[in-house]
Amino acid sequence: MRDFFHDLAAALLAGLIISAGLFAVLFAGGFLLRSFQPRAGLIYARSGMLITGALGLFICAGLLIRPPDGGKLRKNPQWARRFRVLGLFPVVGTVSLTVLALACWLDFVLYY
Repeated sequence: MRDFFHDLAAALLAGLIISAGLFAVLFAGGFLLRSFQPRAGLIYARSGMLITGALGLFICAGLLIRPPDGGKLRKNPQWARRFRVLGLFPVVGTVSLTVLALACWLDFVLYY
């Protein structure tokens, strides 16, 4: 059970790091493209994060319909060092949901 929560925390941390990097790149792009307006940067960041999170969930749907890999990923030493219990599907799903949750929070900040 401890390994499960460790893996879940690692996936959430990865989602936060990916969200922060994605936000920084998209905000800078929107800020520079729309004549240095911070609100435009926030709108670009929100839109890009919503699209990225949704595409991640599409990847999860594809992972559900593929045949099982027989545990090849868990035997990979680089994967096993980061995630002891979780496979690819839960990690990609957790990261995608984290990105979507932060994009929804950004939408709430922008419009409410």
